[in-house]
Amino acid sequence: PNEKLEVQTRVAQIYYDMNKQDMATNAFERATELWKKPGCEGADSCAEIKSRLKKFVTSWNKGQKKKPTENLLRAYVAYSQAFPTDTEMLHWGGIVARDLNKHKVAAYLFHGAAVQAQQDLQKTPDKKELRGIFEGSLLAEIEMAEAAKDLKAQESAYSFYLSVNPAGEKAFEVRYQRAQLY
Repeated sequence: PNEKLEVQTRVAQIYYDMNKQDMATNAFERATELWKKPGCEGADSCAEIKSRLKKFVTSWNKGQKKKPTENLLRAYVAYSQAFPTDTEMLHWGGIVARDLNKHKVAAYLFHGAAVQAQQDLQKTPDKKELRGIFEGSLLAEIEMAEAAKDLKAQESAYSFYLSVNPAGEKAFEVRYQRAQLY
């Protein structure tokens, strides 16, 4: 399985280098599917492949910082489905979805980033970067739910914020918005 996974990862990179983004995204999605189904064997080689997959997406993001594309978002979604515990990638994927006005996808990714950041903070509570991702993802989820004009998503985002961060910086405003929703 490792060989197939590595080959598919390299194919995605080759297509990306040739500026064939659709094909690169398809190859990347196949690579992440290979990661999920048969998996990966051997800690060293798996860590290297995972690192290569992450670098592929982050390099693509750097190249399209000002104007991300749907294909970049697809790559973030594929990565986050294969590696749902990567807090930073969930957050960055949410930012890309927000920039593309994909409010529901952005809310989903920000929610995942907040959940994962909360779990990570339990292990390392003094990590300032994680605290920023946690609070930022909570607020961004609310923002995206409001932008989507989905009342259920808004109520869910408000309630989630208050349940995991009741003493948060914006808790009073979130309580007010939730009351206004009712």
